[in-house]
Amino acid sequence: MLGPLRSNVEFAETLIKHLKSPIMKKKAQLISISSKLVLFHANDLLDLRFLQTGHFSPTFSNGSLGLAIIEIVDLV
Repeated sequence: MLGPLRSNVEFAETLIKHLKSPIMKKKAQLISISSKLVLFHANDLLDLRFLQTGHFSPTFSNGSLGLAIIEIVDLV
């Protein structure tokens, strides 16, 4: 179900690596960030469904607060 969205993220990451123009690279980064955000929310909805049915087990991961703030500013 979320495969096409994951493909979009991977494609944007590939573009970022291969584009030479800073402007186009920035646009590809925005596509990547936006796609990851939509994927994050879709996963949250799936987690909510599992929580409602009693089949939820939380997982934790490390992240960078600074990078998250930069991505939010870029999106806005």
